[in-house]
Amino acid sequence: MMDTQEIWERSIERVKAKVGPAQFKMWFANVRCERGASGRFVLETQDKFQADWIRENYADLLRQTVSEVSSDNLEVEIAQRANGTSGAESPAATPPPALKRFDDHASWNYTFDNFVVGASNQFAHASALAIAKDPGRKYNPLLIYGGVGLGKTHLIHAIANHLTAQGGLAVHSTTSQDFEHNLIAHLRSGTLDEFRAKYRKVDVLLIDDIQFWATKERTQQEFFFVFNTLFERRRQMVFTSDNPPNEITGLHERLISRFSRGLMADIQPPDIETKVAILQKKAEFFQLSLSDDVAFTLASRITSNIRDLEGCLTRLAAHCAFSQEPITAEYLQAHMDTIMPGRREKPSPDELVRAVAAEFNLKPADLRGSRRIKTIALARQTAMFLMRTVIGTSLPEIGRLLGGKDHTTVLHACRKIHSLTNSDDQFRQSLGRIRKVVGYA
Repeated sequence: MMDTQEIWERSIERVKAKVGPAQFKMWFANVRCERGASGRFVLETQDKFQADWIRENYADLLRQTVSEVSSDNLEVEIAQRANGTSGAESPAATPPPALKRFDDHASWNYTFDNFVVGASNQFAHASALAIAKDPGRKYNPLLIYGGVGLGKTHLIHAIANHLTAQGGLAVHSTTSQDFEHNLIAHLRSGTLDEFRAKYRKVDVLLIDDIQFWATKERTQQEFFFVFNTLFERRRQMVFTSDNPPNEITGLHERLISRFSRGLMADIQPPDIETKVAILQKKAEFFQLSLSDDVAFTLASRITSNIRDLEGCLTRLAAHCAFSQEPITAEYLQAHMDTIMPGRREKPSPDELVRAVAAEFNLKPADLRGSRRIKTIALARQTAMFLMRTVIGTSLPEIGRLLGGKDHTTVLHACRKIHSLTNSDDQFRQSLGRIRKVVGYA
């Protein structure tokens, strides 16, 4: 009689043949199988989005395939793993052997190889890589800070994965919440000495999101003692937070002082080129064909963070796969409301041109003409950017509407305006006023 793992291995090969290699890699490469109660098959996914999608679109196929292999009518349950990660993240790679590692916080799919380096994160990446290659010697502690979804967690896990693969060190990767919950559990059981001993034995300690310790008096107190012990023993420590320590309200001065002993590296929102590179790398991982045009449109429209950017690509790929259509700019435009939910009704090109012209104290005809006066050129480029990012107009069509420019000129204009929105506060405010005029703020 076949055991659970053998049934699953045979079943998943049949599933792969039926759905094809690209879809298999996207949805099933990291699915784990466990035998549940009463003969149930429990399939655990990396995240909730993946679980929901498989449940809605592949449940019957899985149930049928497992029954065929096992010759039994087994129930298949699809659930998210307890320590699953965000749907914007790529499927996990096969983990290396865990040598002297007593946690399972770090995601194995986070590596230095699949981290896209750009001007916004270059220093943080270099610092993390230096520590991974030579922990405890140069930068201790290292604090990486920046907004949500910009790559802090990726880097801290990449360090943990690199060191674990090398072996020989006791590596402990955790979150600030898990550290606190662990502390509370030991306080309740009266085993605080055991808690302290556990953390003092590590060679490398990595803690994600320390901003959640703000106002947590006892947690900060216990961490203070852990920090001192590891620092004196020259053990490497790496932390992440949304803000630099001195801007975290409720964080003790003595902790701020200790974090400041080492190196602090910030991560800024990526520029348009880096976002396009991130999308291309994710598409390559999923064996998807993603044109520069589609990548630029996605990168221009998703301005929140990398996590949302990758999640948007995942939804686009899924929709195209089930409709059996290629990923094109036309398909993206037609399904924009589903792929990028929460958008408002689009203004017309004429409305955009009028709003931009009014903001720059020009006439709409100035933007539609070919004059290259500096003020007119900037206004025309702004209109190009908004047509592309708000309406989704194709590059050739934008060029035709605004001065008869070719698509490369339009692409250059869009990149220039995107850069200005990141570097020029006054221009960003101007762009915001235009968006409000057309009802798309």
